[in-house]
Amino acid sequence: MIWSHDVLRESHLSNLTWGKSCSPLLVQDLVVVTGGEEHEKTLLAYEAATGKPVWQAGRDCASYCSPLLASVSGQEQILMVNGHSVTGHDPHNGEILWEYAWPDQFAKATQPLVIDTNRVFIAAGYGVGCVMLKTNLSTSGGW
Repeated sequence: MIWSHDVLRESHLSNLTWGKSCSPLLVQDLVVVTGGEEHEKTLLAYEAATGKPVWQAGRDCASYCSPLLASVSGQEQILMVNGHSVTGHDPHNGEILWEYAWPDQFAKATQPLVIDTNRVFIAAGYGVGCVMLKTNLSTSGGW
């Protein structure tokens, strides 16, 4: 074994109701994983070679969805369906690029789908339904 982390214990986060079911995401030289039930540390990144913590980001609780690397509006980002939102994160530092409020449901496990260059389709069960988001990066750099 090269390295190992008990992400929830080390970050003082509690597990989701039915446990973790998501996969880690390898982005460049980082391994990105999801957090727990608290409204903080939605995503955590570790150096792939050493396991050294690199960044923690987000202000929502995690979901059962795995982080997804995608190009949206010409910018590479980590898409994440969270407990109460959908977010796009800068893969280098975890910064939230954009955020969409998503109804309060507890079992979101469906991956977002990027449709063409700037649309993201999201769906959830338990009567929540689906939404097509359109993201645009302005010339000033805002979303």
